[in-house]
Amino acid sequence: MIRRRQAVFALLVLSGVTAVAAASRGGQAVQTDDCGYAGVAIVNYEQAELDATCRALSDIISYFRQIGFALKPRVSVRFADRPLGRSTGATSAYGFFDAPGAQIVVYRSSDVRPWGLPWSPQLAMSFLHHELVHMAVWRIVGDGPVRLRPEWHEFIAYAIQLDLLSPQLRDQVLTTHAEALPSENFLDINEFTSRMDPECFAVMAYKTYLANGRESFVARLLGGEFVPPPFSYPFAVLPGQLPVQ
Repeated sequence: MIRRRQAVFALLVLSGVTAVAAASRGGQAVQTDDCGYAGVAIVNYEQAELDATCRALSDIISYFRQIGFALKPRVSVRFADRPLGRSTGATSAYGFFDAPGAQIVVYRSSDVRPWGLPWSPQLAMSFLHHELVHMAVWRIVGDGPVRLRPEWHEFIAYAIQLDLLSPQLRDQVLTTHAEALPSENFLDINEFTSRMDPECFAVMAYKTYLANGRESFVARLLGGEFVPPPFSYPFAVLPGQLPVQ
């Protein structure tokens, strides 16, 4: 999920090699790298994590370029141990994207089973894709005229996350929630469905994405050509109870 002040969670432990720079802070050497982009800072990483971050960033920039958005990334990615006591079974256990701070925090762990599947480098990469999509959407939409509710940020992030999976792994994910169907009127895409069962929501989002033109649907959402229907709460709410729009 994404929130305006605190957001979505991701995870990463992968392999590779990329150039590293060392900076001194507080008497300790802190590795930093920018993956070749002036607005990017990767910190507190291992070589494998840096390589994966750069590849994931390249994937996301390429995806949005293909649908007409020249993304100029501005984000820091920091790797950290997952706080003690955080659930290992929830999708929100993987890290988070802080939109105002333009920061992704990635929790190191391999004891999670998203969609009930064994942890793997491919799943790890997919969650980094997810978080970088949040960054991309935030950069594209910004303070412009297009306004998307948090669940639609989640919709886009999950749809692209699953779209970039290998066909074999994606089929395994889809099988875990075979009952999930594409949304016909888009009212199924709301804060309740996105938060109550994020893994089922992810499958529904991907199927809805496929049914509506895949990349072209994302382009229509971000370009304001398709405006999601307003969500009506089935109960009385007070002004301060409504999520940020």
